[in-house]
Amino acid sequence: MNSGVIFDERLRMRRTTTSAAAADVLSNRDILTAPYGKGYAELEARTGRAFPNVRFALNYLPVANDGAHHDFLRRLSSDFIRDNAATMRTIRDEAASHATKVFARDGETDLMAELVVPFVENMVEKLSGTVFTLSPSMVFDHNLSLRKRLTLEAEFGRVITHIRETFPQDSEDRVGIRLAFAILGTDATLGTFGNSLREVLKPADGQPLNALDWSDDLVATGVPFILRDDVQAGTADRIYVDMTRFVAGNEPKPAAIFGVGAHTCLGRGFAQGAWRDLVGVLRGIDRPVWFVSSHSPDLRIFDVPQALTIRIGS
Repeated sequence: MNSGVIFDERLRMRRTTTSAAAADVLSNRDILTAPYGKGYAELEARTGRAFPNVRFALNYLPVANDGAHHDFLRRLSSDFIRDNAATMRTIRDEAASHATKVFARDGETDLMAELVVPFVENMVEKLSGTVFTLSPSMVFDHNLSLRKRLTLEAEFGRVITHIRETFPQDSEDRVGIRLAFAILGTDATLGTFGNSLREVLKPADGQPLNALDWSDDLVATGVPFILRDDVQAGTADRIYVDMTRFVAGNEPKPAAIFGVGAHTCLGRGFAQGAWRDLVGVLRGIDRPVWFVSSHSPDLRIFDVPQALTIRIGS
């Protein structure tokens, strides 16, 4: 696995440099997920503070688990997707309908605020009964301060309680999977849809919307990297898997932005379907559009544009 993997002095860990190397790492069952749950257990022992809600969430996040438990979570997730197929279809239909209204307006529009955020919040609320008041992806941040971890613990506690009250028929496993979908579906979906819209709209300079190069597949990712631990190295040898390699340069593999191997994103079908519904609407709109600006924060766990401004109409 040496080809396509270098030691990055800035990151102080190994980093993949090609899509082939990234795929090899993600497909290797001996290279494990970063030990998020273990980190919180050690934090509890060190500080005397308890994080039962964060640990509950991590126990149900497929991306944070391996082996037999990961396989179990994938089965639970598949059952959840099957049981909520009608709800997910409604979410997709509502997003496409809302897009028609957004692009009917003249003037400057922030597509993150007007289109992407409402879509994601509607999705999370329908699946979990509530929305987060902070970024749930902080659960993956190894550098988070104790104060922020305690804030995250309280927020997860609020959401878990709300799920149990909203869906009293749910088992604890179903509560955990609802929470997992809400966590993974928030920032990852915001970033993937926002960045994909930006890539298509960036060349726009007065062309009709339907003349732009709308792909049937999402063309950018909101998940710029995944951390893995190479147990074959004998120590906690961390690898930074660069997910942007799947859609960059001369080796684009759009489907692979959802991961490969055992940890392929279970929400891929829903995300791709929602994107195709949106593209179907936009391909039918012949209004002129100009790209104005886009702003993204410094790279964090997820790459979520804070603004994506376009001008619609004459």
